[in-house]
Amino acid sequence: MSHKMVHAHLRHRYYYSNNRASNSCQLMSSLIKSRNLFSIQTVEYDIMTVTSLDIDETNNFMLVGLSNGSVDLQEIDDPTYGTSGQLARFNFGQYNVNRVQWNPGIKEQFFSILDNHVLHIVDPIEMRALDKYEFDDMKTNWSEWNPNDRKMVAVCGSESQVRLVDIRSGSSVQTVILGAPSGLSSHRATRCLWSKHDTSCLIVGDNEGYIHIYDTRHSSKPLVLAGEERGQISGMSFARDQCSIITSQGTENHLVEWTYNKCKLQANSRKFKKREKATNIQDDVHGCGSSSSSKGASSSSKSGSGNPNQAGASSKRQAPSDAAAAAIRKASIKKQKKRPLPLPVSAYIRCQFHVTDSHVFCPVPASTRKSKEIYIYDLKTGDRIKTLKSDDILSQGIYTVTSLMPESLVIYVGGRGRLRTWTIDEGYQRKLEEKMLEYHRTVWDSDDDT
Repeated sequence: MSHKMVHAHLRHRYYYSNNRASNSCQLMSSLIKSRNLFSIQTVEYDIMTVTSLDIDETNNFMLVGLSNGSVDLQEIDDPTYGTSGQLARFNFGQYNVNRVQWNPGIKEQFFSILDNHVLHIVDPIEMRALDKYEFDDMKTNWSEWNPNDRKMVAVCGSESQVRLVDIRSGSSVQTVILGAPSGLSSHRATRCLWSKHDTSCLIVGDNEGYIHIYDTRHSSKPLVLAGEERGQISGMSFARDQCSIITSQGTENHLVEWTYNKCKLQANSRKFKKREKATNIQDDVHGCGSSSSSKGASSSSKSGSGNPNQAGASSKRQAPSDAAAAAIRKASIKKQKKRPLPLPVSAYIRCQFHVTDSHVFCPVPASTRKSKEIYIYDLKTGDRIKTLKSDDILSQGIYTVTSLMPESLVIYVGGRGRLRTWTIDEGYQRKLEEKMLEYHRTVWDSDDDT
């Protein structure tokens, strides 16, 4: 497609198309549990790796970041099944594209490309770079637009700090410096995230597994510092209701949910469960201990109330029980894993998971085999409810997942050599559309009766 044709096509789609959000939000949870999803389209990239994906707010266009320094602009021509076609390719050098992201909002569309050292601002309609910001002294890994200030973007990488870039002034206007809880010189920021509700609240994850929350108006010290013993924070996202933050950590992509409220985190956190069958789910170590002790207390009280001699016998047995409990506690403390040492500064874990109203779609860790690509978790319960498996082509490395919003039956998966599209089977999709049409017709008829 020629430059003029792409220019006209993009301008038409941006300013004259309606938002094509899916109408199947209410049925999404039950569909994922009960139906199989199928791979309906695969785009091959040979030796290149798909490193980052992002879909604009109109659900019309998708950015595909690649490991050779280029970005593909894909048009989503069928929102029902998610099929897409390439419109243009932007080339910006030989470095990995670590992050592609549309600027928030639909009135003035442009996007950012972050490679190892440069942040590029690109106009897709004019098909040209508007500006670029170089970070020669820092290897950059992640960037995030501020949804409350569309001209401000946070950038983090190989340093223990986050730089805030104002594209209006063309320079870094502020630097947020992270303290290293461990005191190690290899400490660095790996992810950053803005709150939509708190205009100056910046959340930062580091390579030691800690979360730092800053008020950028007073960024000398973090408001909150919390951590999990799971290793480097490799992904971070708000839930759709902005009431919790979800992080992926370590090389195994452990998911943890943190309750968030007004630039604060609650001390408790919830770990997502790894197994899909409820009978195989293992409780937390501390939870098991409290459960077993309460059962023991209830059984001893029953035996004591029935027979005084039995009560005396139980009291005699109490001593070895205490000793056993002490031994168990000592063993559990000994077995507790220490916080893993941070990976080298050059080590960077890619895990761009995706959160919808009711689910989390997370890339399967690179160490996992057996052709698994995506773990699907129920956001409400934390249970893993389904695993998407492929033909063993992409199983060597999955790095990024996204889908049409706000809820959709279409999932995009990027990894080594390929971009894959998953969706539900066409027959059931047709029945779903008929059911939704019948539902709207019923609502219309009831309105007429009143």
